Amino acid sequence: MHQWDRATGLLGFALVCAAALPLSVSLAAPTFEMRWEGPWIFTERPAEGVPHLEQMAATAAAEDGDVWLLLVCRAPEVTASLMNGTGFPFTASSLQKLLLRTDNFPIVAVEARAVQPAQLSIDAAMTRHLLPLVIESERLIVSINDAAGTTRDYTFSLQPNRVALGGIMRNCASHAE
Repeated sequence: MHQWDRATGLLGFALVCAAALPLSVSLAAPTFEMRWEGPWIFTERPAEGVPHLEQMAATAAAEDGDVWLLLVCRAPEVTASLMNGTGFPFTASSLQKLLLRTDNFPIVAVEARAVQPAQLSIDAAMTRHLLPLVIESERLIVSINDAAGTTRDYTFSLQPNRVALGGIMRNCASHAE
């Protein structure tokens, strides 16, 4: 597994969070404590325009410490994104097919939208259906094809996650559609 120190992880998580922020959010806003649980780094912060906190959790890919799986809960919606702190090394089309593989579930094919060059996001309704896969599995392998058709795999360690994903499970996974 890809090994890196906590300072690198904090920097990577900060970059991922900054990239995921809407352009209207001020980066001069107060910072919030980032915490660790196993492979996850997570935080919660006030969300603009809503009365409750937004939860964010991310885990880095074993193959590339610049690639992260990011979960964001802005109750009642939750989204999953594949983030690359330096931008993906290929041109992502506006809609990208991702294959998700775990040890506990069948292979799942989902569409992700290229929100920006460094972010591929799965819509909230699909993410809600995928949460059990993330919560219950040891690891998740995300496969994506670049423009030339070459498959790139990113492996994310998911356990332990009880604390890191607790706010997301409580505030977003429990809301029925």
